[in-house]
Amino acid sequence: MFTGVTGLVFLASLFGARPIIFSLGRQFTVGNDPAAQAAWKARWSNNAGFRRVMRLMTVVWGGGLLLEAVFRVIAAFTLSVAAASIVSPVLQVATIGGLVVWTSAYARIIRRRIAAAAVAAVPR
Repeated sequence: MFTGVTGLVFLASLFGARPIIFSLGRQFTVGNDPAAQAAWKARWSNNAGFRRVMRLMTVVWGGGLLLEAVFRVIAAFTLSVAAASIVSPVLQVATIGGLVVWTSAYARIIRRRIAAAAVAAVPR
């Protein structure tokens, strides 16, 4: 139930001022440095691509967590107690691990695109 509720919170945050990944990303990326936090907030205000990336990450995490919760409920109702008690934590770890790996890979792809665009923008 925890991951299902968390997934819903992620998806519901899309209707707020900023998606939850924006806040989580700020904590993991810039920490408590006031100047870095101000730059992070400025990226939200000034960069549509950054807002799109934050929203996509929020959708992927929210959807992934919800899907994992659904699979765990299905496992609880269709498998034996012994099997469900093994499958449930494995699903949770696999989901969180998969989402972390996806987020890291996606962030690397975005950084490469930004770097390539910056190089392409330099006059020759």
